[in-house]
Amino acid sequence: MLPHSNSENLDEAYFEALADGSEDEVRRFLIGDWKLTADGAMFRQEWITDNRRSASLRNDLRDNLSRIVVAIDPALSSDEGSDETGIIVAGVDEDGHGYILDDLSGRYTPTQWAKIATDAYRDWGADKIVAERNAGGEMVESTIRNVDRGVAVTTVWASRNKETRAGPAATHYEKGRVHHVGLFPELESQMVTFVVGFDRRKKGSPDRLDALVWALEDLMVKRRVMPGAAHSRRIGGIFGS
Repeated sequence: MLPHSNSENLDEAYFEALADGSEDEVRRFLIGDWKLTADGAMFRQEWITDNRRSASLRNDLRDNLSRIVVAIDPALSSDEGSDETGIIVAGVDEDGHGYILDDLSGRYTPTQWAKIATDAYRDWGADKIVAERNAGGEMVESTIRNVDRGVAVTTVWASRNKETRAGPAATHYEKGRVHHVGLFPELESQMVTFVVGFDRRKKGSPDRLDALVWALEDLMVKRRVMPGAAHSRRIGGIFGS
């Protein structure tokens, strides 16, 4: 399916942004040339494109989603050539559909990524921050709390390999239950080139994808219902399909 076939969920500004994109972005997102999806990739570009929603829905989603989290796959340095810190904002509606709301990933110092994540937590009215602690241990949570002591933080440990962790998220994408709200070229590029047997020594760590997987695991795999503010968003699953 090409974006024009999903036009009822997209606005004209989206198509204008696509037309002004790079050659690869135009080929992949506007023309529908899926050749940029790697053979054996766990995620397919068409799964993303066919279920995309317009960025103009973000403000409505902020108030109507059941839960929102900010997920972090932290890097502990910002040196040239170091890994990026993956920072993804995502939510879920009452029908169990997931929404990727923002990708704030980049190469940051620990204080910088903690500030970006806590600002996103406040801006989106998120229920919590979910942060991987493999690389930094207790320092990950303490870095976040040094910036904003009032945020709710859950740290997670990656005890399984990346392919196993990404499997449930890929299944939700294949079933059309995850919607990218807007266009996220860097994240989507990592997704459609992530294959079983991925070698980070050759391609670098897929940090944006790692953060996305942590977000969807918390929102869709565990399907926990949080008290308080989360219930105030449950106005209706009007964005699910």
